[in-house]
Amino acid sequence: MEKAVEIGKKSATGSFHLFIGVAASTIIMAIGTIILARLMTPEEYGLYSVALVPSYMAILFRDWGSTQP
Repeated sequence: MEKAVEIGKKSATGSFHLFIGVAASTIIMAIGTIILARLMTPEEYGLYSVALVPSYMAILFRDWGSTQP
């Protein structure tokens, strides 16, 4: 029984670290996009937005399989 509790604690700790990493990554990306939007002209930002489409698609699908049932 103790082994199950230990595994549960490690799993919960790992899940929390994963959550913090994903949240930090999203926040950093959002801040970087806002800073770049302020520095670029509308035409340049449009090209930047088109270049980010694959990245945003990866973000959409990155959490599949790592959520709880």
